[in-house]
Amino acid sequence: MVDRAAAGNKVVRLKGGDPMVFGRGAEELAHLAGRGIPVEVVPGVTSAIGVPTAVGIPLTLRGVASAFAVVAGEPATVDQWHRYAAIDTLVVLMGVRRRAEIAAALVAAGRLGTEPVVFIESGTTEEERVTLSTLGEVALGVVEVRAPAVWVIGAVVSAVGHVKQAPVGVAT
Repeated sequence: MVDRAAAGNKVVRLKGGDPMVFGRGAEELAHLAGRGIPVEVVPGVTSAIGVPTAVGIPLTLRGVASAFAVVAGEPATVDQWHRYAAIDTLVVLMGVRRRAEIAAALVAAGRLGTEPVVFIESGTTEEERVTLSTLGEVALGVVEVRAPAVWVIGAVVSAVGHVKQAPVGVAT
């Protein structure tokens, strides 16, 4: 980007979602600005909010959840998951590989194993797949999911009574 911009070209760095949410937007902005290259950042809609909304799952809901947090599934520590456990709704990005470990840490921190969760794989694409389950089943390692997936944990998952797609369910 630096070489092209320094040569007088207009450069576009197109990023899926929002460039400042688990992206390198801030790092790239600082790098370019540090070299005197003017930058315009255009915000996007992060998958953490857009994907659950697209399947009909709110992240907050009056009387059910008044707060949500978007967290990275890697490389969070068990201690971090204990802190996150108190938040009504958790949206986990990049957490597919460590899903059983994360779910077990949340259950150990006091969240119920019966708490509903949803994984939305390849959200808003033709390959989208919605898997409804529970935190306990995820902790047991019986929920099959492929990345990329947005993982929503909390009562909001089942509070509205429907999602756009029929649930795929738990692998046997």
